[in-house]
Amino acid sequence: MKPQKNYREMGCRECLGGGGLHFDFSMAFQPIVSLSRREVFAYEALVRGTDGAPADEIFRHVDENTRYRFDQACRVKARSAVS
Repeated sequence: MKPQKNYREMGCRECLGGGGLHFDFSMAFQPIVSLSRREVFAYEALVRGTDGAPADEIFRHVDENTRYRFDQACRVKARSAVS
């Protein structure tokens, strides 16, 4: 894996705010269900636009220069939504 060109350390608060990304996004959560036990045992975090736009519309804004920031922002947003 090639190192990110514009990599720099970021704090969680900065990632939560988008970490310098020029677009905003939200997270949706899809339950993962055990049919045999008939219960939800986990959730999958899915990227969405703030207006509900699908993930592919958000991914169009991600390139080599924003991939690391986007990845970190996704992790922090998903984690903060369930904390």
